[in-house]
Amino acid sequence: MYGDLAYKFDIEEVRPYIHENAVGFFWVDDLNIHASITTLQKLNFKIQEMAYWDIDKKLPGTFTTRQCRSMVVATKGNAPKPTDFKLDSIVYEHEMEKPAQKPQYYAERIQLMYSGYPVLEIHDPKFKYLENNYLFDEIQGETDGEK
Repeated sequence: MYGDLAYKFDIEEVRPYIHENAVGFFWVDDLNIHASITTLQKLNFKIQEMAYWDIDKKLPGTFTTRQCRSMVVATKGNAPKPTDFKLDSIVYEHEMEKPAQKPQYYAERIQLMYSGYPVLEIHDPKFKYLENNYLFDEIQGETDGEK
């Protein structure tokens, strides 16, 4: 999975589409970290590692000047581990024009790490990172008989 936890989605609608042995790369909602952690717990994911996107800009925060976006790598069940390719723990790139969009680097790297597995993207459905990935709306439409 590749998801943005700031994007509000119905956990119960998404749950049936998540494999019992899954790896998730989730962008944490920097303004509501508690809600992000709660969502991961409800989906039965356990945080394993973190990665950061340095957006090359300082934004006001309550206690910090926020210059990074945080991503957690979380697993569920007996999730497959990558063997050849891994994410860099920090990626430096200017913030995207569309605030909901993250650097293409992460989607491409996940594809290399798990080339034989389908990737479900959960975020604003106005864009898709990689054409061979799946958006939740596409899968839901297929199961509802629309496609």
